[in-house]
Amino acid sequence: MTTMRFGGLRYFRFYIADWIEGTQGLTEVERCCYFELLCMIYSHGGPVLDDAATIAKRIRVDVRRWRSVRKKLLALEKIQCITLPAAGDPSTKCGHLINNRASIELAKARRRLTSARSTADLRVISGPISGPFRPKSRT
Repeated sequence: MTTMRFGGLRYFRFYIADWIEGTQGLTEVERCCYFELLCMIYSHGGPVLDDAATIAKRIRVDVRRWRSVRKKLLALEKIQCITLPAAGDPSTKCGHLINNRASIELAKARRRLTSARSTADLRVISGPISGPFRPKSRT
């Protein structure tokens, strides 16, 4: 079961063949930065603020290098820059970075979590298990 934590995922599905094929044209540094950014997106549970200094620090590269990598990832459409309302002030817009595949996988994870919660709620409402699987009491 997928568990949401801090608004994001504790793990995500990783499709090895897709990764290898999709990162063929990237350098080692670009692949590492891309993977770290994807981890940030998944653990955040969605788009991350497009703040070069913060992202560079989190992925442990120089800001200039991150800006260069970011530019290439945007050009290759590996990531997208979107505009969302700023936290606390909907009139202010901020740039955020997201990946299309991550958006799809996060939506699937939320559906799985919602389904699991609904099932758990039904178990609570319907009462204890009856039938052959009910444990015998020790009286």
